[in-house]
Amino acid sequence: MENDHADPDREGGLYHLEISASDLEAAVDFWGWLSTELGYRPKNSFDGGRSWTNGATDVVVVQSDHPNRPFVRRPRGWTTSRSTRPRAGRSIGSRTKHVTTTDVLSKRRFPNRNALRRGSPSASMSSIRVVWGAASGPTEMSSYDAALADAGVENYNLVSVSSVIPADVDVEAVGTAPTLGPAGERLTVVESRAIACGDDASSQVSASLAWARSVGDGPGLFYEFAGETDPETAENRVREGLAAGQELREWEFDEPSVVCESTPVESDGYTTAVVLAVYGESDPIVRPNAG
Repeated sequence: MENDHADPDREGGLYHLEISASDLEAAVDFWGWLSTELGYRPKNSFDGGRSWTNGATDVVVVQSDHPNRPFVRRPRGWTTSRSTRPRAGRSIGSRTKHVTTTDVLSKRRFPNRNALRRGSPSASMSSIRVVWGAASGPTEMSSYDAALADAGVENYNLVSVSSVIPADVDVEAVGTAPTLGPAGERLTVVESRAIACGDDASSQVSASLAWARSVGDGPGLFYEFAGETDPETAENRVREGLAAGQELREWEFDEPSVVCESTPVESDGYTTAVVLAVYGESDPIVRPNAG
């Protein structure tokens, strides 16, 4: 079954990756270069998109249907298709997710394209990664733990800090965290978290995180908002908070960026949405036993 993503010989492999871009020309320029570097070759050129192929795996870039939202994360299974099973404990069901970022991909700097591989040593200690997730569970804590798993940080002890971004540190919106160190270590984060019970009247939970840097790679700010509300309201509220924080500081800021994770509240149990800014990698809390 050549090029069949149901082929058991390809279990765990990537079948296709579809990227929705607000600026198709810029996206084709970057993804065309990256795909070629990774051994892909051009496949199709069509109205509103391009594709590249490498054996049974395709990369497709299309013009986004959301021109005012430069990055849209669709519900699971729409953008990637893999012959793997979801991890136990995650409720994926039929819920939809709304995640937006503003001016993230267009403003991200690539001084060294070889450092783009997530988790590479050249990028690990000088970056803050923004990750997000949502899930449901029978208890408040179980839904929170599952949402952290969706974001890729469930195996760390999270330590929340106030929201100042150090100078000369890159901020990247990556969605799911790479491996950041051994399980059980401490991870420093700024966290936005919304939790609701299915018995409540709310229909959605939304967690949003906004940030802005001062010009010239200077220091910056994160601001959080979370609540039982729709994503548009959550985005507006977090922008208001960030603007107030900017007024307190005598810095000249670049344009802000926003990530909002929103999901319907499941009728049975609890539902959690999280967005976290993860500072660097993990570090030990205690010294392991010598023997």
